[in-house]
Amino acid sequence: MPIQFRRLLPAAGLTALAALACLPSPADAHPHVWITYGAQIQLEQQKVTGFREDWTFTKGFPAMLSVDLSHYPADAVLSDKDRDTFRQSAFDSLKRVDYFTRIFVNGKRLATGEPKDFSVALRGGKLVYTFVLPLQEPVDLPVSGFQFGVWDENYFVAFEMRADGVQLDPPAARCHITNVPDRDHPVFFGSVFPNAARIAC
Repeated sequence: MPIQFRRLLPAAGLTALAALACLPSPADAHPHVWITYGAQIQLEQQKVTGFREDWTFTKGFPAMLSVDLSHYPADAVLSDKDRDTFRQSAFDSLKRVDYFTRIFVNGKRLATGEPKDFSVALRGGKLVYTFVLPLQEPVDLPVSGFQFGVWDENYFVAFEMRADGVQLDPPAARCHITNVPDRDHPVFFGSVFPNAARIAC
């Protein structure tokens, strides 16, 4: 019996997100999915250990999934079953693009581990991913040249940092974060500089 697709999700090109992120960048590339994000940089004993990210899908390709969201209110956490469907069909494949997360120390890219605590919710009717992405090796603070950002190098997915941006969790009295355009890693043929958060202590 064929799967019955029950609802279009105009706020999130979920299946398209995974597929588009892995395509080569053509000459007419432009965003097809738009995501607003925030993050908490997790600290333990003055070490950066990981990042709790939340992505809000604001615009994108309609996608059909075998998930019925009609019984959820505009603000709700999805059931474990529906969360697992989203993860298997539209999140796990993002591993090949490092979940679009870019971490650098003095220009050197840092490796991350497997994501944890993945959840899916509706906020104001828009789909939201939340997850923790740990660093493979914690980074001591203070450190110079520490930078965090989320972007798609192919620019099929446009990420925009939220107004409250990126924060330290817990706050560190001697450290502060500055949001800057990353001019070292432009996208869209060098014409777009993605947002990045830099830590200074």
